Amino acid sequence: MATWLYRLGLGAYRRRRLVLAAWLAVLTGAVCALLVVGGKLDNAFTIPGSESQRAQDTMAKDFPAAAGTSAQIVFTAPEGTKVTDPAASRGIQRTLAAAQDAPQVAAVIPPDRAGTVTPDQRTALAQVTYDADRADLDDGTLDTLEATTAAAEEAGLEVSVGGQAYGSGVLTPSVLELLGVLVALAVLAVTFGSLLAAGMPLLTAFVGIGTGLAGLLTLSSGVTVSSTALSLALMLGLAVGIDYALFVLSRHRTQLAQGMTPRESAGRAVGTAGSAVVFAGTTVVIALVGLLVVRIPFLTVMGLSAAATVLIAVLVAVTLLPALFGLAGSRLAPRPGSRAARRAAVVSGEVPEGGAERSKGKAAQGAVPAGGTEEAREKAAQGAIAEGTHRATGRAAGGAIGEASGKAAKETTGRAAGGAAQEATGKATAGAAKEAAGGVSQEATGRAAEEATAKAASKTVGEAGGKITGKTAGQVGGKTAGKTAGQAGGKTAGKTAEEAAGKTAHDAPAKASVMGRRWARLVTRRPLLVVVGSVAALVTLALPAADLRLALPDNGTAAHGTSQRETYDRVGAAFGPGFNGPLLVLAEADTPGDTGQQQAAAVAGRLRELPGVVKVGRPQYAPESGRAVIQVVPEGGPQDESTQDLVDAIRGDAAVIERETGTAVSVTGTTAIGIDVSDRLTASLLPFAAVVVGLCLILLLLVFRSLVVPVKATIGFLLSVGASFGAVVAVFQWGWLADALDVARTGPVVSFLPIVLMAVLFGLAMDYEVFLVAGMREEWVRTGRAGDAVIDGAGQASRVVTAAALIMFFVFASFVTSEDAIVKPIAFSLAFGVLVDAFVVRMTLVPAVLAMVGRGAWWLPRGLDRLLPDLDIEGARLHRPPRTGPAQSPTDITVGAD
Repeated sequence: MATWLYRLGLGAYRRRRLVLAAWLAVLTGAVCALLVVGGKLDNAFTIPGSESQRAQDTMAKDFPAAAGTSAQIVFTAPEGTKVTDPAASRGIQRTLAAAQDAPQVAAVIPPDRAGTVTPDQRTALAQVTYDADRADLDDGTLDTLEATTAAAEEAGLEVSVGGQAYGSGVLTPSVLELLGVLVALAVLAVTFGSLLAAGMPLLTAFVGIGTGLAGLLTLSSGVTVSSTALSLALMLGLAVGIDYALFVLSRHRTQLAQGMTPRESAGRAVGTAGSAVVFAGTTVVIALVGLLVVRIPFLTVMGLSAAATVLIAVLVAVTLLPALFGLAGSRLAPRPGSRAARRAAVVSGEVPEGGAERSKGKAAQGAVPAGGTEEAREKAAQGAIAEGTHRATGRAAGGAIGEASGKAAKETTGRAAGGAAQEATGKATAGAAKEAAGGVSQEATGRAAEEATAKAASKTVGEAGGKITGKTAGQVGGKTAGKTAGQAGGKTAGKTAEEAAGKTAHDAPAKASVMGRRWARLVTRRPLLVVVGSVAALVTLALPAADLRLALPDNGTAAHGTSQRETYDRVGAAFGPGFNGPLLVLAEADTPGDTGQQQAAAVAGRLRELPGVVKVGRPQYAPESGRAVIQVVPEGGPQDESTQDLVDAIRGDAAVIERETGTAVSVTGTTAIGIDVSDRLTASLLPFAAVVVGLCLILLLLVFRSLVVPVKATIGFLLSVGASFGAVVAVFQWGWLADALDVARTGPVVSFLPIVLMAVLFGLAMDYEVFLVAGMREEWVRTGRAGDAVIDGAGQASRVVTAAALIMFFVFASFVTSEDAIVKPIAFSLAFGVLVDAFVVRMTLVPAVLAMVGRGAWWLPRGLDRLLPDLDIEGARLHRPPRTGPAQSPTDITVGAD
C-alpha cells in the first residue's frame, strides 16, 4: 500500500494543476446539483418492523389526521380572569377558526370538546392535526399557524404554539461553533510556525466538507436525511479533514527540512503518513458503516453520511494535498533557525539532545544550521566523531576518540572541531582506533566501520551528547588529546557490542529533549504505578454509566425561550406531563359496524383500569374497517420510565383484551415509536460493541503483527468509551455542570448516542494508536531495544498526535454550544472521549503498558506471522535513497514524526 500511495503522491505532485481542476470541478458540481435539486431535512424517527410502526402505517389508511403530526395551542388567561369569559372565549374561537383555514390543517379540536380546560379555567389547550408527517409540512406552515393567534392575544390572552409538529428543529451552525475552526488554525500555526502551512489543512478540510455536505443535501431530496446526520458529518468531516492533512503535511515539512526535494518528499509523505491516514480513515468508515446492523433507517443514513465525509477527507489528503505541495514547492520548508527546522534536524540525526538550544553560540563548530541544507549536512558530517559501537559513535567528544574504528575514525576525527584539535587528533587517530578496537568485540568494530560514516553526522564535537555545551572546540580538542588510545579502549573494554550500543551517542539525536519524550520517560519510569493509576481514574469516571438511561429527545429538551419549549412547560404545569406525549391505541375489531364500535368502547373502558393512566379519550371509529383510535394520556412524560411501563402493560394485556373484547390492540404514536427506537438501540448496543471490538483486534493485529498491542488498544478503547458514557450521565442526567454547559433539561440521554460515540471514537482512537505505536514499532525493528523504542517512538509522534487531538477536541467542543438537544450531548461525548483517549490512554497508558511488557509487546507466533499479510503502513519499502535530491542515505521515517 505504501508503494502505491507513494506513486499516487508523485503523480498528484507532477499533475498538480489537473488534480486541482478535478477537485474544483467536483466541488462545483456538488454545489450546482444542490442548487438545482435542492434538499430538505427530515428529523422524523421511524423504526420499520416494530409494533408501533406497523400500527402507525395501518392507522394512516383510516385516520390520516391521527397518523400525521399535530400541534398544540395553549391559551392562558391573566390572573383573576378565565378563558371562559366572553371576550376571551371569542378570541379563542376566532383563533381556532383561523387555524382551521391554515395550510395543511386536517382538523382542529377545541378545548371544550377535548376536555382540556383546567379546573380554575385559566388555561385551555386546543389541538391542531395535520394529515402529513412533520417532514412533509411545507415551509411557512407553522409560521402561518402562529399568526392565527393574533385574535386571542388581542383579547388579552397569553398564547403559545408547540407540539410534535415542531420537533427539535434544524441545526444551523452559529458563530460560537465556528470558533473551533479558529482554535484549530491557532493550533496549526503553533505546530508549524507558518501561516502558509497552517492554512493548508483548513483549505483541504473545507474542500472535503463542502463536497460532502453539498452532496448529502442533494441526496436529501430523495432520501430521508436528518439534521443530526448533517451535523455529525460536519463535525467529523471538519475534524478528520484537518487531522489527516496535518499528519501528511507534518511529514512533508520534516523531510523538506532534512534536505529532501519537494517532489520526492511529497511522494514519501503520502506513502508513509498517507498509509496511516488511509488505514485510520478506513477504520472510521467501517465503524460508521457498521451502524447498518442496527436496522434503523435514520441511523443508517447518519452512519453512511458521516462515512462518506470521512472517505472524502482521506481522498483529499492523498491527492489534493500533494498537488498543493507542488504549488507551494520549497516554501513549505521550515525557515532556517526555526523550531520546526531544529526539530527536523533532531529527527534526521543532525542535532543531538539539547544541543540545538544550549550549545548555540558556545561550541565553535557544534551547531548544525537548522535549515537542514545539503551544505550544512556535509559540514556536520565532517565534524562528527565516530566511536566504534554497535550502531553509532558513542561519546567521542567526551574523551573517547579511540573508540572510533577503521575508516570511520580516519575520515571523521581529522575534521573534528573544525581544526581546533588538529594536533591531538592527528597523533591519536590511527593508533587509537586500533587499540580501541581491541577493547571492543570484532563484530562491533566491523559494524562501526560500515555504519559510523552514515550515522556519525548526528554527533558533532561541539554538541556531544549535550554534555559539553558551552565548551569551545579547542577545549574539546584538548580534552580529547589528553585521552590516550589505551584509555579510550579501556573505557569500553569488556563490554559486548550490545552493551556498548545501549550508551552510544547515536541515541542522542533520536532522544531529543522534547516534551513528548520527557513525558514518555516519566510514565515508563514507574509503569505499574502509572497503569494502576490510569485505569483506576478511568474506571472511576465510568462509574456513572451504570445509571445510563436512553430515550429520544422531545420538546422538553428544546432550548429555553423557544415556542415549543414554552408550550411544553405550560402544558405540563397545567394538565400534567402526560399531555405532552399521549399514546395512541389502535383497536381492530373482528366485526365492523355497530358491533365493532361497541367493542372499541369496551377496549377504552379496559384501558382506563390500567395503572398510570390519567385520561382515555373517546374512540375515533371507522365503521367500514372496524378500526378505532383511542388516545391514552399517561401519568408521566414522554421520557419517564412510568410511560414506558404503561406501554409494556398495554402490550402485555393485549392478549387478555382481545380475548375479552374480540379486538386486537397495538400501541403507537410518537411516544411509543420513540420508546421502540430506544429499545432497539439498547438491544443493539452489545452486538455492535462486539463488532467494533473484534474489528479493533483484527485490524491492529494486521498492522502491528503483535498480540499485546491489539489487546492493550482494545481495552484502552473500552476504558475511553466507559469514561465518556460516565461523563455524559453525570452532566446530562445528574446535572453536573449543566448550567455551565447550558443544558436545557436533564434526563435520559439521546438513545443513539452510545452507538454513534462508539463508532466515531473507535476510528479516532485507532488514528492515535497507529500514529503513536507505529513509531515505537519502527524503532523496535531498527534497534531491537524495547524500552528505548517506546520512548523514541512516543517522542517522535507526540507533537503531531497532541496537535491532532487538540484540534479534534476544540472542533467537537465548539458544537457543545449548540442548542440542539441531540447534537449537544453527542458533541460533548466526542470531545471528552477524544481528550481522554488521546492523553490518558494513548500517551500515558500505552507507553506504560509496553514498557512493562518489554520485548513481549512485539511477539507474534511464527505460524500466525506467516499467515498475516504485511500491510507496511510505516513505508519500510520506501526507505531507500531518493531518486533525486541530495546524495544521502535517507533516514528512517516514522509515521507521525514532525
